[in-house]
Amino acid sequence: MLVLCFAVLTPLLFAAVMYATRPSPEITAAEARLHSLVATKAKVNGANTTQLPLEEKAPGTFFWLEQRLEGTEVLRRCQLLLLRSRSKWSAGELIVATVSLAWGVPLLVYLATGNVLLAIAGFAAGFVPTAWLQWKKQKRVRAFDAALPQSLEMFSRSLRAGHSIPVAIGILAEEAPLALRHDFVELHHDQNYGLPLREAFLAMLERIPSRDLHIFVTGVLIQKDTGGNLPDVMDRIVAVIRDRVRIQGEVRIHTAQGRLTGWILCLLPVILLLVINVMSPGYSRILLHDESGRKLLYAGVVLLAMGAITIHQIIRGIEV
Repeated sequence: MLVLCFAVLTPLLFAAVMYATRPSPEITAAEARLHSLVATKAKVNGANTTQLPLEEKAPGTFFWLEQRLEGTEVLRRCQLLLLRSRSKWSAGELIVATVSLAWGVPLLVYLATGNVLLAIAGFAAGFVPTAWLQWKKQKRVRAFDAALPQSLEMFSRSLRAGHSIPVAIGILAEEAPLALRHDFVELHHDQNYGLPLREAFLAMLERIPSRDLHIFVTGVLIQKDTGGNLPDVMDRIVAVIRDRVRIQGEVRIHTAQGRLTGWILCLLPVILLLVINVMSPGYSRILLHDESGRKLLYAGVVLLAMGAITIHQIIRGIEV
């Protein structure tokens, strides 16, 4: 009973502490302004710009945890994931949420079922925040890649009209599609702060892990160093990106059968188990109440997970 009360009261106490220690809107706005000014000064003074995007977010509730983890790879990866997914969380909040789920869910499962194996499986809940942020990042990158060819054509037309590269970037910051306008606004601001073109583009690549954007940045930087007709280079890059998108669509069409097969093989046993139990109540009771039945059930779940992961990796390994 004591352990159960502790398990129930700990999340409530944690939520109460987070609510009581949250910064006021005035403090949050002041801290954001201060960090923006510090980051701007660092950019003007020629600081390491690949780290700048990770330092512009105002301190969160668990800033003390971030200070203790400062300089570690864990904090760096959390900050990078939050930056690329455009999440309002702080790195400390992400770490605390991950640890809380990875610790709290197994404890609650064990107290509810008394099963050690199910409690161990509950540790997977700790990956939920990271998986959600990864999904947001991938969704953002896909939207960025879909709008990039149109923006590069606009960039090429600006150069043909006689504009310089910084002016063309400013036009993109005003006229680009919404999916990537904010990123070019940040790039334009970096240049206005006096950041060199190479460092500004590298900081943009830090924020957007897009292969198509990497091709564009490489073409611009090479042309800047060696010279050449940049509008023609942009036209060829746009053609390459569009061809790659077309081929990716064809690959998805040809792998649709494999993906559908994977979904069917993974969901069919679960659906059949539910249907059989509806038609014949108590049919699978032995799987839940008998020791050998539970072992077979766990083995089936593990094998289904292994099969799903294998099919996913086979299809994912086809890249363009």
